[in-house]
Formats: sequence, structure tokens, C-alpha cells
Amino acid sequence: MSAMSFLQHLGKFTILFFGIAIFTFLTPFHSAAAPLTPGEARGKRIYDKGTNTSGKPVKAYFGRGSELIELKGEGATCTSCHGYDGLGRPESGIIPTNITWPYLMKSYGHIHPDGLEHSAFTGESLKSYIRDGIYPGGRKGDPAMPVYVIADEDLDDLIAYLKRLDTAIDPGLSDRSIRIGTIIPAEGAAGEIGEAMKRTIQAYFDEINDKGGIFSRKLELFAEKTALPVSQDALRKLIEQKQFFSLIATFTPGSDREISSVAETEAIPLIGPFTLFPVDVVALNRYVFYIHSGLREQMCALVEFAATNVATKSSRIVLLYPARAELIEVVEAVEA
Repeated sequence: MSAMSFLQHLGKFTILFFGIAIFTFLTPFHSAAAPLTPGEARGKRIYDKGTNTSGKPVKAYFGRGSELIELKGEGATCTSCHGYDGLGRPESGIIPTNITWPYLMKSYGHIHPDGLEHSAFTGESLKSYIRDGIYPGGRKGDPAMPVYVIADEDLDDLIAYLKRLDTAIDPGLSDRSIRIGTIIPAEGAAGEIGEAMKRTIQAYFDEINDKGGIFSRKLELFAEKTALPVSQDALRKLIEQKQFFSLIATFTPGSDREISSVAETEAIPLIGPFTLFPVDVVALNRYVFYIHSGLREQMCALVEFAATNVATKSSRIVLLYPARAELIEVVEAVEA
């Protein structure tokens, strides 16, 4: 099998995995909502990351009285307790409430797990609660919920996004299409490999689309060429501008850590990055899905094959490798 043919097989395997993943993410009844307005998008940034675009700081305070603990907004995001869907998930004995708009605005008010009751929120009383921790009716809220120092315009944006939280959908998804991105080198030998991978992905997308797509949505591929190495800032701007549903089979030699980090911070799935050095495969990064084995795993498989099928009692294994720091882990694994 030629190197190019091998790459095409790898590419197709990646796409097959992607097909399974996207069937999991979508349902036949998932209808696309209208895109977020600029204000709602700013509110989503505050909700997800605890940062804003106004330049004014967002601060969170835990505790009461003289025992207040101050954190930057990034250290006390809404998602960290309430989740990206706003439904809340119990953790360490704390039960974060559902904060989707229909639930918050229930006309008959709320009864919390600790038995505390209060009347219904309004838009203004919810803003007050975020800032002072006081429920409608004057009762103090759950001390596990921080209070925030946040500018009026930022709070308005956050409330605007909360109103959309239960219907907001991932970027790159519409009633008719799913916008998928890949990032490949702009030139050189790596650029040629990237082009082969792009053609493989596009051919498979065409095959899926010819059969009706996924739940009547066509897969649209956008292959972005970039000079390497590429910075996190450049990757982040690209993702924000293009609004991809996910990234797939990216090929960014020398920038694998950067793209893995950005996938996590920007909350965009990265499926099947093509790399010889998978980044922190045992670390918890819920947005990166390695499919292909790295150089370490490939070398260990080769040694095992040689030891089982080729070697004799008098055989020796000799390691020849470039003196490069990133290969030390591979060499140690082969020696072990």
C-alpha cells in the first residue's frame, strides 16, 4: 500500500467515526433556531467563559460578610455548575438549579432541594439575584451560588442569552447544512499530505450527501490552509470567524498542542486529528477525540511484531533515532 493510499484509508476511517459521532449529536427532530444576535453572543461568552467584550471586569464573590472570597469571572463560570445546557448537575453534594428561561420564569415560583421557597423571578429580580444573592421576597439564596460584580450592559447580554439557552444550537448547524472545518498546511510536503486528506474527506462527504445527507442536512467542508506553526490566537480567531460545527482530521504538525487547547477553550469537537504525537491522551479534554495511533504506539506495535515473528534468540534490537526532545517518550516506550 502506498503512503498516499494509506493516508486516504486513514482519512476515510476518520470520516466513518465522524459519521457515528454526528448521528449521536443530532436527532431527526432537532430543528435549527435563529442565529444568536450580537448581544446574545456576548452573553454566551460571559456564560461560558466568564469574560466579556466590554473591557469591564466580571468578578465573582463566594461566602458572606468578612469571609468573602473574590474570583475573576473565568474562575466561576455559569457552565462550571449549571452546564452548557443550563440544566445543572449535582456535584460534591451541591445541586445547581435548572436555569433555562422557562424554568426560571415559572409563574408559580420555585421550591429548592433544601426546601427554600420563593416567588417567581422577573427579568429584574433575576438581575438582582445575580448581583446580591437575594431571592424574590427578600430571602437569602444558596451560599454555594456566588454573587457577581458585572456591568449593566454585560448583565443585559447575559440575560438575553439565558432567554435563548434552551433553544440555542451549536454554531455551524442549520436546517439544511452542517458546517465542518479542517485545518491543513499551506505548502511543502505537509501541504501535499493535507491536500490528499482534504480530497478524501470531500469525496466521502459527497457520498453521504448523495444519499440525502444526515437528517436531510448536507455536510459542507471548509478546508483552511495555514502556515505552520500556528498560534492559539490565530486558531481561535479562525474558529470564531468560520463558526464550524466541528473540526475533523486536522493536520497541523508542530501545532498539535495549540489546536488541542483551543478545541477545549472554544468548546468545539476535534475529531480524529492526524498527528504522530497525540497530546495528553490520558488528560481530561472532552472535546478532542484521537482515533489514529501516535508514533509511540506505532513503534511499540512494530517492536512487538518483530519480537514475535522475526527475532531469534540471538537477535538484538538497535534503536536509531534523531536527537529530538519530542522523541524521548517514544524511545523510552520502545525500550520498555
